[in-house]
Amino acid sequence: VAIATALFMLGCLSWPPLAIHVHDGRAEVDVRSLGEYGTAISRIRLTCHGNSEVIWDVANPDSPQIPGFALQVGENSVLPGRLRDFGFRVSTPATAESFRLATGVEYVIEVWAEGQRKVASQVFRFEDSGAVPSPPP
Repeated sequence: VAIATALFMLGCLSWPPLAIHVHDGRAEVDVRSLGEYGTAISRIRLTCHGNSEVIWDVANPDSPQIPGFALQVGENSVLPGRLRDFGFRVSTPATAESFRLATGVEYVIEVWAEGQRKVASQVFRFEDSGAVPSPPP
């Protein structure tokens, strides 16, 4: 019982899962549970770390199970990868088809689990030679 309780508490503290693998001008955002299962995500938001300006914000109240998505230096679709297939809707940018990410800028990615009750966040930045994760804020 003690082991099961400890594992449950550990899972609650690290939910939803969020890892960013950065390389070659791409940031692979991984939200898989146990390294292989999609996680029920209801919202994703990207902001500038320095001024908290919202660059990109998508949501789906049905919280589909997704494995992740990728962002890159330069132009990015407002619904990258399969997020459109999963039924996400864009709130920011409200009228554009894409948003732009630059090198040397720190960004914060936030993901909400089902019902927007739990959120995980991570800071990252793109460098000229690719992207590198930044230490947590």
